Amino acid sequence: MFLNGLYTDGYTCRALFARKVLLSPAEENIRLELDDLSSEEVNKHFRPCTVDPGRRDPFVSYQGGSDIRRLSSFEYYNMGGNITRMKEQQKHKHRLGIEKIETDIPSPKTASVEQFVLYITYMSQHMNTLFDFYNFETAKVEWLN
Repeated sequence: MFLNGLYTDGYTCRALFARKVLLSPAEENIRLELDDLSSEEVNKHFRPCTVDPGRRDPFVSYQGGSDIRRLSSFEYYNMGGNITRMKEQQKHKHRLGIEKIETDIPSPKTASVEQFVLYITYMSQHMNTLFDFYNFETAKVEWLN
């Protein structure tokens, strides 16, 4: 249920929702602590590890002994599909000519009035093309990334 709350800072949007809390079955209320299990039970049913985010890799796990597992940034982004989505979007931009339009945009960061007028003129000429490309489909890709 929407709680009539919508907040934005110009870049992100936050909406307030609520839902009914369902009663949980009794077995979901069981809380086990580490002291409830013996070391044999822990070693038999679990694989304890320590996790350190490290400085280079998003995930580094020490499993004991010399068993260290890493997940590189490339693997992390590839597993999430970011790289594939970005490549597909670049191909789509190239096919529609958006890549060329974006490359040729003059810089708005200038002290020259003439240069800024050039920027405004260029953006006005290509505004509809850019709005047609950056619609809900591209917003979905950005959200997934």
